[in-house]
Amino acid sequence: MIQDSIEFLREHGMEVIYDAEHFFQGFQENSEYAVKTLKAAEEAGARAIVLCDTNGGTTPLEIFNIVSKVRKELNGKIGAHMHNDIGCAVANTILAVEAGATHIQGTINGIGERTGNADLTQILPTLELKLGFKVLKEEETKVKFGKLKELSRMVYEILNVNPNPYQPYFGEFAFAHKGECMQMLL
Repeated sequence: MIQDSIEFLREHGMEVIYDAEHFFQGFQENSEYAVKTLKAAEEAGARAIVLCDTNGGTTPLEIFNIVSKVRKELNGKIGAHMHNDIGCAVANTILAVEAGATHIQGTINGIGERTGNADLTQILPTLELKLGFKVLKEEETKVKFGKLKELSRMVYEILNVNPNPYQPYFGEFAFAHKGECMQMLL
């Protein structure tokens, strides 16, 4: 069914990114079958195979180990789509990249269903500034991350939500000394 669906879409001129929903749960229950589904998508010509932690309950070490195993099985581009139900979506995404994922899915400010998704405003600067990955196309490097704070604020404003002052990189208290934070809170 996976292969037939992807082939049908590709035959009709569509580019396919295959999101393997509940992949990490499925891998833990039956790794052989889970990888077989990914291979079917790859053989059918999916541009990327995205491993989804749909329930958001997989731990970072499990993510790293599973993505590392999948990387050995597939030849094409692997992606990561993480939910934040146990507060690990950003860490899980970063470890998925360290294990070989190159296609990242997330949202601005981590806004998403339940407890949210992986926050791109944390992931992108961490990958580039801390780990040395190129996350922007060459022609976009002039802009770099200068607009990311603006985009973060705009999303909060559109949603009528106060910006998180503790948000990494762009929150009001980001990079403030702890004494300064205490002063701001008083």
